[in-house]
Amino acid sequence: MNNEIYLLKSACLFHDPPTKAWDICKGRKHEEQAEKIADKVLKDSILESAIFELNNIKVRQSDYLASSVDRWLLSKIVSEDFHKFPFKKIKIKNIFNPSFSQEVKDEIANEKVYEFAEALNKIVKSVRDTRLAYHVLYASYEPLWIKNGFPSLPADTRTPSHSVFDHNYATASMINWFLGGKNPKGILLYIDLGSVQRFIAHSRKLSDLWLSSYLASVLAWSVFWIFVRILGPDIMVLPTCRGNSFYYHSLISELIANGVDKSVIEVIKNISKEFAGYNPDEDNIPKYAIIPTTATLILPELNELKKLEPFRELRELKDLENFVSKRYEEIWNKIYDKIIEVCECTNMLGELGDLATHAGRLLKECKKFNFDKTPPLPIRVIALSTDKLTEFDVKEDSYDLYHNMFKLLAYEEGKRKIYKFRPEENLDLYNMTSQHILDSWPIKSKRGFEYCTVCGSLPAIISLPSNEEEYTKYLDIGIEPIFSLGERFCPLCLIKRLLTKEKILKPIIDELLGKVSDNLPSRKFISVCDITLMPFKKTIVMKGIALNKDTELSEQLSRMIGNIQKEIEETLGKEAMKVREPILNAEKFLLEKIREISHIDLRGQLVCLVFLDNAESIFMKDFKLRKAWIKLIRNINNDGKMRKIGGKVESLNTYYAIVRSDGDNLGKIIRGEIKDGFRVEVKDYLFNILEGDSKELINYILKKEREKAKELCKQEGIANIDEKIEEISKFIDYLQNINGIFISPSYHCALSRALMNNATRDAKIIDEHNGLVVYSGGDDLLAVMPVKDCLNAVKKLREKFSFPSEHEGFDKKYNYITPSMVTASRSFSVYLTHYMFPMYAAINNSATLLDELAKKTNWSFKDALHDKEAIVEKDTLVLSYSPRGKELNSLLPLSTGSPNKKFAKTLEYVEKLLLDIEDGKFSVSLIYDFYSNFQTIKLLAVNDKKTLLKFFLRKIFEKNCEIKDEQQKHEKIIEWTEMLTEDYNAKEIKNGAENELLLNQLFLTLMLYRSGLRGIE
Repeated sequence: MNNEIYLLKSACLFHDPPTKAWDICKGRKHEEQAEKIADKVLKDSILESAIFELNNIKVRQSDYLASSVDRWLLSKIVSEDFHKFPFKKIKIKNIFNPSFSQEVKDEIANEKVYEFAEALNKIVKSVRDTRLAYHVLYASYEPLWIKNGFPSLPADTRTPSHSVFDHNYATASMINWFLGGKNPKGILLYIDLGSVQRFIAHSRKLSDLWLSSYLASVLAWSVFWIFVRILGPDIMVLPTCRGNSFYYHSLISELIANGVDKSVIEVIKNISKEFAGYNPDEDNIPKYAIIPTTATLILPELNELKKLEPFRELRELKDLENFVSKRYEEIWNKIYDKIIEVCECTNMLGELGDLATHAGRLLKECKKFNFDKTPPLPIRVIALSTDKLTEFDVKEDSYDLYHNMFKLLAYEEGKRKIYKFRPEENLDLYNMTSQHILDSWPIKSKRGFEYCTVCGSLPAIISLPSNEEEYTKYLDIGIEPIFSLGERFCPLCLIKRLLTKEKILKPIIDELLGKVSDNLPSRKFISVCDITLMPFKKTIVMKGIALNKDTELSEQLSRMIGNIQKEIEETLGKEAMKVREPILNAEKFLLEKIREISHIDLRGQLVCLVFLDNAESIFMKDFKLRKAWIKLIRNINNDGKMRKIGGKVESLNTYYAIVRSDGDNLGKIIRGEIKDGFRVEVKDYLFNILEGDSKELINYILKKEREKAKELCKQEGIANIDEKIEEISKFIDYLQNINGIFISPSYHCALSRALMNNATRDAKIIDEHNGLVVYSGGDDLLAVMPVKDCLNAVKKLREKFSFPSEHEGFDKKYNYITPSMVTASRSFSVYLTHYMFPMYAAINNSATLLDELAKKTNWSFKDALHDKEAIVEKDTLVLSYSPRGKELNSLLPLSTGSPNKKFAKTLEYVEKLLLDIEDGKFSVSLIYDFYSNFQTIKLLAVNDKKTLLKFFLRKIFEKNCEIKDEQQKHEKIIEWTEMLTEDYNAKEIKNGAENELLLNQLFLTLMLYRSGLRGIE
């Protein structure tokens, strides 16, 4: 293997020292500092000779092409003398919207930096394989800098749009195109697994939903890892390997398999735990599906790629595309064969009985129909060479090479999207269904075959009896919650359901992602009933804790719960009282709280209540038991003594929320179209992106004040002033015409990092709101949660997408800040549906509403003070209430167009007003009075009758206000009137036509949300 690759890439990581900004401000030569730090980190390691590559022409060229648009602007001015226009203050700007910036005041002594370098050296030199040493260096360099409490510093004080680490990591990516020589030559590889939403929607149970999404991430990462493992993590542009739990998992497995020192493995495990939210020792497999099924990779040219296994047989780009497709099929084949193998194991017979035996047998028989050679997600692979750009008269060494490669990719992708393909086309369904060569088990079809009840499109090979007596002839009733009465499974849906068993899932993950532990994953599944019941469970536990100091009341609560548990045993038998382990983080929290209760019986009863394994039968299906639970809740809440201590116990609820999100205009953001993507004008972007005199120069050029620009250049001793100003002017005009900037590896490096950070943060927010993460990809999200928590979760998700920390426009960890998505937006769909409503329909409906309603809605906000109208595109929540299938929808904006204004404030109003109703400050009829007066409210708002509107709203509030104290009543009514008339004339705009008033949509949302909260129908 050619070790020079990893040495050059290591040199890229050190070519600019992380202290560069300090060095510039102190008048020190940062090049010397780069050598010192590289020497201290790499000394006596297998990467040590990378120190001599710091000034390699390939590294310097990669440095140039990795730079963002601001450094290109600067380089056009100063040419070779890159020290012109010095700036001695340190700021870091948000590369997506540079009007957001933070000053960096802290300076770390060199001694501390050298101590950090020496500590990193101990880790790197413990790895004696060049490839693995580079992986470890890449994975640990920046995280350990952050953990030391060091700040993020810009790559250049004059162009502080991205950090040194973003730039160095981008340079390591770019050198893949310089491995063959000093001129760039390489491949942009695009891999896309399609039809993911369709695959995920083919779900009947929550376990199907989670597994479908997780399997999609596993399949995608298994393909990406083929390249990452050999060439290094730098090749991944979108998504990134930084903060990526799947990358850390596979790397840890690789280190274990190669006998790397345990201390190194522990370092990577700790980084994974802290920076990716994945604890390998506890979780055993990556915790969340965070890998998108689309990726863009920067690869070396074919001549360099062929020097490495397993790419030696590649002769042309088409071979590379075919190689990826073939390896993808092999990955699926491994999954298929492994499942058959595990089903034949003795321990699976003990868990699934005859189902395991027959599932293995039937899956084996289905090989003759190509099921083992047909992955459930179609793959599209596009490999483009930089040579292709010569056909468009683009110079290979041009700074816009990377930008033009992505333009070429967009063009090629558009061409190939014309051809639609479904995996089922590869299956031999004719022979499978027309000949009686394959009978389903245990129930044989009387008409040749039956359709799968999960996907509804493929022939079933497992058909389970629909009555319990018949079912128990073949299977233990104990597995009925997993394989339910009357269900039928095609081979693909059978595989998904089997994979929900951790004993089957674990060997698959070990095979594809690598093995980090012998322990089974802590990945068990709950039902949507468990989700709907979380508010009840949480509040009854909190009531138990509140009563803990009162022995008499604790005993009373214990008796009340004990009575209903006896009733459960009498109705359903003792087996119904079986408890499970906590699964959701919210459940683990409740278990910890229950342990605080001193009353032994009550403690045990609450554990049983919260973790009953068959929640649907015990709380929902049996009408007699359901009435008993309702009575229990009423008795607790109405008891004279109990209700005074702690909060009320929430009622049972049959509804849950599907929360779905998608970033707005992400494709445009990836292509650098900042006006649509980040709501920022190009001229404002270019003015704010630089600092010091270079910023003033660009401002003069933007304002067409050429004489002032020339004078500034003369003072700095710039040569060929007229020529340079003309070139810059043309460049700026071009950018303004396209409403965007030239994208670069540094730009994409910062973008993919921001999205990966957000993926981890989104998952944490869902956990905190008692939900289950199905998929968290940075901009897009799918989760299931209680209705009670959904609006607050959406509010938090939207806020943190733009402003995740107190540093506006930046995320923060320790003392280190990274750019957030600031003025980019994301839209949401919240679908409130009954737990009995078909999940596949609810999932499909939630996706359709997001795409067809939320993302096609704009909002008009009028600024009367400045006589302006702001149009906010997308950035919308669609809330749908589906009582047994009949949908009622409302729309609310999630921002007002002002980047510093409160996000999702309308959701806050809905929750706050509902709380006032629940607290008895207003009567429930308030909602209906608003609803019945929609037209009057709209008429007053549209005609700018703000004073009259305030008066009218005040009258509605007065009519329904239950507050006795006149002063408090007056203040509450005024408070609500002022809040609701702040944006009184804001309107929803769909398909170019004005539709509903924001105020009316707010009242409609209030009504629908309350309907979803009302509990048992």
